[in-house]
Amino acid sequence: MPKSRLRWCALISVLLIGGAAFYHLSSGAAHKGGKGEEQIPVMLASATEGTLPDTISALGTVRPRNVVTLRARVDGAITALPFREGDLVRQGQVIAHIDARPYAAALRQAEAQLMRDRATMANVAVDKDRAVKLAEIGAGPDQAAKTLSSQLQAAHATLAADMAAVDAARLNLSFTTITAPTSGRVGQRLVGVGSVVRASDLTGIATITQIDPIDVQFPLSEDRLGEAVKAHRDGAAVTVLTRDGAGQLAGAKLDFLDNEVQQGTGQFIAKAQITSGAEQLWPGQLVSVRIALGMAKGVVVPRAAVQGSGDEAYVYVVTNGKAQIRPVRITLSGMDKGIEKTVIASGLKVGEEVVVDGQSRLKAGAKVVAANSGKRESGQ
Repeated sequence: MPKSRLRWCALISVLLIGGAAFYHLSSGAAHKGGKGEEQIPVMLASATEGTLPDTISALGTVRPRNVVTLRARVDGAITALPFREGDLVRQGQVIAHIDARPYAAALRQAEAQLMRDRATMANVAVDKDRAVKLAEIGAGPDQAAKTLSSQLQAAHATLAADMAAVDAARLNLSFTTITAPTSGRVGQRLVGVGSVVRASDLTGIATITQIDPIDVQFPLSEDRLGEAVKAHRDGAAVTVLTRDGAGQLAGAKLDFLDNEVQQGTGQFIAKAQITSGAEQLWPGQLVSVRIALGMAKGVVVPRAAVQGSGDEAYVYVVTNGKAQIRPVRITLSGMDKGIEKTVIASGLKVGEEVVVDGQSRLKAGAKVVAANSGKRESGQ
């Protein structure tokens, strides 16, 4: 190979090796600080002073206040069922008719017996008065007056029994019309027109579930017992939401706290009475419940900034480009304008910057660079 060609090949090799080395050095320098330390990109947020709603949250179940199974109180054939399954019915609305003819006849018979015995008693009363007057003037024996007086008392007793029989017959006749004892939603028909029902039947004719007012039942931890008692005493507002907490269903009022804590679970039962929007709820439905206790004030940061929990909670605070671990004490966490935030009781000051994303790569003293410079998040 000619020497000139060898020289050109050597020159090209030197240029390629030099270019690769320059690229490597430049690339490394782009991720190093001035002293050669790596800068970790993180998302920052500023701690601000603010407030969050202080609430108790729980998962509950919608429970009706009354569930009534309508049963026949007299025997007979169903002649009409003037309701539609699933209808909302009012208290006193007719639900079923039982053949009333036998009971109407029994009432007439009892009334006739009452009229006959009333007439008999009137005759005995007249005879007794005559016997008394005759005995007073010596024209008749005293024994006759006493006998008729006893007969009159017996006639009064018979008349009282007749009147009771009339009342019983009239009551049985009224039982042939079955009405709703409470307002609510009626369920399926359990019998059909023409079916013979008896007072001893356990199945019933239909079921009515009261849905307004209606309750939400939910368990609370004994750790919140004191707050729950105060909320119940103060008439705290309760919000009922969908199971995932995304949408509000109804307003409620804390109505009941159980009288004991269940030893096995460390929980006690509470109920809230729905005061508005009851028709949006269905018995057996799972819902989220939020009891408003007031407002908590303090230093507010996004919930994502807090690492750990309880007494071991901490945040990464950035000062002069370095991340430091700062233990904090949490008051509470909650949603504010669609963002989950936390109120810090101590350990952080207003204006300090905390890391909200990228903590997994950090350690105490690590150098960081803000990846969201110019559009920082805020705790408020």
